[in-house]
Amino acid sequence: MTTKTKPITSIDYAGRTCVLRTSGGWGTTVGIGFVALSHRGERWVITGGRAPHKESSSGRVYATPYPASPDVSDVHESQFFPGVFDLVWVPTENKKEQAHA
Repeated sequence: MTTKTKPITSIDYAGRTCVLRTSGGWGTTVGIGFVALSHRGERWVITGGRAPHKESSSGRVYATPYPASPDVSDVHESQFFPGVFDLVWVPTENKKEQAHA
């Protein structure tokens, strides 16, 4: 499912700007409100995330259940590994290469 919202971005451990994408094929950019299917078959609304904080990390993705409860006090945001939804953090720039340019 694609989205027309601003892409979800975060700065990783190397100081690079990363964008959240689907891992299949070329990878669709994920924005706030993207509805993702977990490996358990549950639907979640992606609300944000954090790029990897060290090289061995995959980062985190924040999401709320879909459909959201009409009672706002019932809505909870959870953290997941991106792989739960077949998502990945992809660097959009290489800070080291830019330093040599």
